[in-house]
Amino acid sequence: MYLFAFLQWLGLILQPYLPNIPTQVLQVAPFPLMILTLLLVNISNAEWVQRWLATLPEGPRRVVVKLLRALRASPPSSLGVPFDSE
Repeated sequence: MYLFAFLQWLGLILQPYLPNIPTQVLQVAPFPLMILTLLLVNISNAEWVQRWLATLPEGPRRVVVKLLRALRASPPSSLGVPFDSE
């Protein structure tokens, strides 16, 4: 959520400095960037990603692995536990 808010804020800040880019592009840009981020978070453990990483040279592979680890999210600890109101 903070990333999305930051991207929206960045779009507002960059509008005066990038007059050749239509304002609609900067207003809509956070949406596909957030979708891309969510995809990266969810595919980091996929088998085909691991095979693809194995084909990369050592330097770029380290960078991609660090990025994927930074984006990795753990599920909430209460996932699947029924809610009992008191």
